[in-house]
Amino acid sequence: TLAAYRIRLDHSYLLVSAQQPGFASLGPGQTNRGAEVELAGRIIPGLDASLNYTNARIANRDGTPAPGAPRQRLDVWLDYRFQGPRLQGWGIGGGVRARSRSLGQSSDFSTYYRVPGQAELDLALSYRRPRWRVTLGASNLLGRRLYAADFDETFVPLRTRTRLRLTGSYGF
Repeated sequence: TLAAYRIRLDHSYLLVSAQQPGFASLGPGQTNRGAEVELAGRIIPGLDASLNYTNARIANRDGTPAPGAPRQRLDVWLDYRFQGPRLQGWGIGGGVRARSRSLGQSSDFSTYYRVPGQAELDLALSYRRPRWRVTLGASNLLGRRLYAADFDETFVPLRTRTRLRLTGSYGF
């Protein structure tokens, strides 16, 4: 899939306002121009891959910087399903999520700071049967200091630990 787009936002509101603290005010409006490429498919029997790349330029129409908007994002994921009868049902997957740097904005609404680009390594182990599936996933496998990809202008959440997630599903 290949997409080129232009999104124009005219009527947005700032929930935190420098002019009227505690009240929402009309935002500057934004234009988002970009392109996305997404590839997904089977490379060999049992090995599926997906790649998503986005290059976007977000601009406030009043000329002020647009905080929290990385220009580039890349997601790559490989998923392998074991083919032999001995390990049938088991699978392993891994991938990288990366983004370029962006800007943060302090609560005085006039000071900007750089939020660095970053990459995160994720891994998953799964077991499937015809009607159910269980997956154990690990995000931020290397335990790096990561900043949230999308954040509020005055708050940038940090993640510094590996996160584990156990999920299951059953089909009726």
